Amino acid sequence: MLFIIVLYKCNLSESNSYLTIIKSLIKSQKTGTLFVFDNSPDSQIIKNDYPQIWNNIEYVHCPENSGLGIAYNQGAQYAFEHGFRWIMLLDQDTKFEELIIEKIDETIQSNSNIFLITPMIRLENGIYFSPTRYKHKRGYKANLKSGVFSLFRYSPVNSGMVINVDGFIKSGGYNPEIKLDFADFQFIERFRKFYGSFYLIDSIAIQNFSNDEKDIVKLKARFRIYCECAKKCNKLNLIDHVEYFYSVFRHAIGLIIKTRNFSFMRIFICNYFF
Repeated sequence: MLFIIVLYKCNLSESNSYLTIIKSLIKSQKTGTLFVFDNSPDSQIIKNDYPQIWNNIEYVHCPENSGLGIAYNQGAQYAFEHGFRWIMLLDQDTKFEELIIEKIDETIQSNSNIFLITPMIRLENGIYFSPTRYKHKRGYKANLKSGVFSLFRYSPVNSGMVINVDGFIKSGGYNPEIKLDFADFQFIERFRKFYGSFYLIDSIAIQNFSNDEKDIVKLKARFRIYCECAKKCNKLNLIDHVEYFYSVFRHAIGLIIKTRNFSFMRIFICNYFF
């Protein structure tokens, strides 16, 4: 399996995803290849400190920060060209259980008609995070148990997804225009045209995600990215346009209420419409 990890201003050796996947590979006595896509301004020296685990480590530095879509697509293309059957997508700050690799292998062996596998993901405070009920271009809490589920009703987030390489290529992969927000939803919309279901394994991953940011400058910068990503999403019809507009507008209103700062509406108008 090829493991694709995307970094941003984080050393590989300090990444929770990297460290916990290593523990899982050791536990399962498996090996793999690592594809590191580094969006950080400065490159880093990558050493293979675990040659008993990593058959090879491929490092790509992208100082212009091209985002998730291009990163995952390049990793999948590398997997396709080098004969891998499966890829696992990783961000830099997800903590995985030691048994996740074993459970993924068991699922692959016993479900020949499944092309996408994912763990359950919770936040550090225990709140359920993924997969979510996908509706109106937004994810709603679903709190699912393990089993097979429809991609037309539910959508997993990027980190932890295990995807069949041929299926990834056939579906067209990620939208390269999407750097961050909506990247997983856009991918699932493409993927489900060919494969309508996924397998949710009985494994819980912990996502380091904070919604408590109070720095107004950081909130504005983050919201600009959100608006730009939504603007670049593929919209097939009028309903898509309305739903994306509503999603971003709703987020703007939420930030205005949270910060009592009306400049978020100006950011919304300038970055979503122009």
